[in-house]
Amino acid sequence: MKKRLGVLILIFIIIFIFNFFLPRLMPGDPLSFSFGGDENASEEFTEEQRQILEKYYGLDLPIHQQFFNYIKNLLTFEL
Repeated sequence: MKKRLGVLILIFIIIFIFNFFLPRLMPGDPLSFSFGGDENASEEFTEEQRQILEKYYGLDLPIHQQFFNYIKNLLTFEL
């Protein structure tokens, strides 16, 4: 029973890591992809708007801090 629980926890950890890094490995930046889906979407934002959105979503933070916030939000059900 303990072995199954350990494997289940390991699988969840792998899924969380994969789910966090997959969008960051895709070409383009997350804001352009999320709000337009093409390269021309970045032209719709001014630099100030882009900075505000990056700060709001935490994309201005280092990757390790983004990952920590992602895990913290998952554990507190803030999806």
